[in-house]
Parts: sequence; C-alpha cells; structure tokens
Amino acid sequence: GLGVTSMANGTYSVDQYTPLITVLLACNVVAVNGFFMLSGYFHSNFKIRKVVEFLFMAVFYSVIGYFILIAFDVSDFSARHLGRIVLLGFKSYWFLIVYIVIYSFSNYINKLFLSLSDDEFKKYIITFTVFNVLLGFLLESKSYGSPLSVVPMLYSYSIGYAVHRFDMSNKVSRWISV
Repeated sequence: GLGVTSMANGTYSVDQYTPLITVLLACNVVAVNGFFMLSGYFHSNFKIRKVVEFLFMAVFYSVIGYFILIAFDVSDFSARHLGRIVLLGFKSYWFLIVYIVIYSFSNYINKLFLSLSDDEFKKYIITFTVFNVLLGFLLESKSYGSPLSVVPMLYSYSIGYAVHRFDMSNKVSRWISV
C-alpha cells in the first residue's frame, strides 16, 4: 500500500507519510487556501442552491477518492464505510464546514469590506496579517484555533478580496513568473 492507514477519515500520523502522500497533502493545503482566496476575489454571495451543489460535489469527489484508495489497495471496500462517506463525509473534511460558515456570511463580509475606505481596508489586512502570524504561527495560540479553522480561512478570503479590490492580480502574476 501507500503507507496510509486512515486516509478516508482524515487521521494520519507523520510516520505514515510516504513522499507521494506528503506531496498530495501539501497540494491539498494550497488548494484549500486558494479556494478561499478565489471566493474572496470573486466576492462570493450566499445562495442556498450553491451550498447544495457544493455539498454534492464534495460527496461525489469523496466517493471517487474512496474508490481510488481501493484501487491502490490502501483501503478495502466496505458498504458501511462508503455510507459514512456519503452521509457524514463532511465531518472529516473540515474545509466544508468552514467554507459553508464563511460562505453563509459572505454577503455581510462583502458589505463590510465595501463600507471600508481603501486605507481602512489596508489597515484591516495589515492588522489581520499581524494577528494571523502572531497568534496562529508564532504563539500557536489555542484560542486562535488551528490553521484549519474559520479565522485563517477568513484571512485567505480577505486576501483574495484585497487582490481584486486593489487590482493586484497582474502584479502577483508578474511576481510569480519571476
């Protein structure tokens, strides 16, 4: 197998990582943050239909992922396990819950951001950056939550919003291409 015993339920041990799984998990972290940034960039607005589509898509890809794990002999097929993925899979995938929370408040978040002047919004981003770095990374504060919680993902949403608001997309793409 690939050295991962509990891929489907989201519990891992560092000792279990193989290079392939390490790369996949790193890509997952980048993808999730990028997803929140894109939502902020495009000023997502709450619609119940979109939540249902999002949940359906998550379940669909979870089932596909489960069958891939079976194909690579990482997991054995179990109707019970498949049922848990379909019915309760979102419980293991923290980003679904966090995204639904942020998405549910996106209309209000966007209105708040629009009400701020450019200088106020820049101060907000700077303050949030300091807060995020100090509490989240340097102090590893328990009150902050984990990097996989609402606060850091709201930060990613805010950064995406800022990139759009200040038309930084061309500047960022030029910086990345260097």
